[in-house]
Amino acid sequence: MPVPGDYDGDGTCDLAVFGKISGRWAARDITRAYYGTAGDLPVPGDYDGSGLSEIAIFRPSSGLWAVQDTTRVYYGTTGDTPVPGLYQWYGTGNAVGSCRTQPAIFRSSTGL
Repeated sequence: MPVPGDYDGDGTCDLAVFGKISGRWAARDITRAYYGTAGDLPVPGDYDGSGLSEIAIFRPSSGLWAVQDTTRVYYGTTGDTPVPGLYQWYGTGNAVGSCRTQPAIFRSSTGL
């Protein structure tokens, strides 16, 4: 499954894939790692505001969001679709701080 993102922080999108059965992540010429299990969905993004895409999964069976070496949080439930979103916070004055990815879900049964 394709999981593009900026895994090395050079400002360009890198080619990367996630193995849905094995949990293997591979970003071309950058990294290879195992994170997640069969049934997990990849949700890469910049969860810590570092400017890099982090390896992350959503586990539909429990609503677990897990970002490698960063955090784990439960948000959502069985049947929800993960929709990682960006929000932007601002520094002092009008200076833009950074964009960070936040967990979000779509619940088709209710339209939430």
